[in-house]
Amino acid sequence: MSDRQLKLISWNINGCSSPIKRKKVITFLKNNYADIVFIQETHMRELEVGKFKVGWVGHLFHSSFSSKCNGVMILVHKNVSFILRKQSKDAEGRIICVEAVIEGVQLVLCNIYAPNKGDPIFFHEVNKILGNTEGEIVLAGDFNEVMDPVLDRSVFRPPLMNKERQALQM
Repeated sequence: MSDRQLKLISWNINGCSSPIKRKKVITFLKNNYADIVFIQETHMRELEVGKFKVGWVGHLFHSSFSSKCNGVMILVHKNVSFILRKQSKDAEGRIICVEAVIEGVQLVLCNIYAPNKGDPIFFHEVNKILGNTEGEIVLAGDFNEVMDPVLDRSVFRPPLMNKERQALQM
């Protein structure tokens, strides 16, 4: 087992169909020495994912939807010791989970892009997927929720509802 610290980044990029935006995203990730990256709202179909992979050096896992919305991606840099065990994703491009041995540790990397309206069913689905995995869980993504209304500067969303908290088992 390694004592290496990994740099993780979670980022809602709100689409990366444009070659210019893809290049800017990849340049940012390289300049910030990202080891593992969780990206939400790729807005890419499966056929377009190769365009992103061209600029990234390492593993890429993606879940997409048929239209140009949603889409989640997990990137693992080539310098990270990584052995894939299993991959799980939903059909709507909102969930991707990767079970792997990373730097000698069994981990589950899970990236979500939650619906922007409170949806406890979505979070129950996340729990169901995670319940069928083995390893320490790293859950990242865009939860589209306000955990603490005092710290949240926007007034757009009400605090996380009790049903959603229960679905997340918090």
